[in-house]
Amino acid sequence: MWLRVSEERAMISRPSFRPPISPVPLSCMMRFPATVVSTGPATTGTPVASAAHWQREEFCVPPPTMLAHYLDLLTSAGMVCGLPKFSGEAARSRASSPKLQVLNNALMTALSGYTYEAARADREYWGRLVESAVGAYLANAAAAGLCELYYWRDGNREVDFVLRFQRELTAIEVKSSRLTRSLPSMEAFASAFKPKRCFLIGGDGIPIDAFLTTPLESWLNS
Repeated sequence: MWLRVSEERAMISRPSFRPPISPVPLSCMMRFPATVVSTGPATTGTPVASAAHWQREEFCVPPPTMLAHYLDLLTSAGMVCGLPKFSGEAARSRASSPKLQVLNNALMTALSGYTYEAARADREYWGRLVESAVGAYLANAAAAGLCELYYWRDGNREVDFVLRFQRELTAIEVKSSRLTRSLPSMEAFASAFKPKRCFLIGGDGIPIDAFLTTPLESWLNS
């Protein structure tokens, strides 16, 4: 083995008997017309500096179809799904930007670094966990074919979840603390779409543990 290594080194370091060749610079004029060489890269007529710059930026942004495909893969793996925006029209709902919803809250808490006590102390973080837990419960029911699940937003007003069950609508708002004011988003949705049921989960409404431990059919048939 040592002999082989020394032989390889000798082969690598063996001097060449061919005379050295100096590189000869070639002008781009020999390859391209003079007009192309003199004007430089093509411009796009937009604030973007050049066509080359524009193409570089485009390659950095994945196309929407690719993002939709990745979301489908995550949904198939039981990790994350996208909730369509409710609009009353199927075509507009499909064209809207989805609201991401994890199917298991462990995906949010595993790498958060929070203990249970620290999570409860952070009101904003705890509120997101509570809403996500209710959303995961509803999303898994929708995946089983029990209902259709959406969210609704109009300007700065948003209803967390909208369910369609047997052609009837149910609006759901999730709160982790007691309310000190009304629910203007719920009221706006109810005025526009006339849902049969409006549920407040948590806060002054249905206790969160009672909602999550009761079959969804019981709430939708109430």
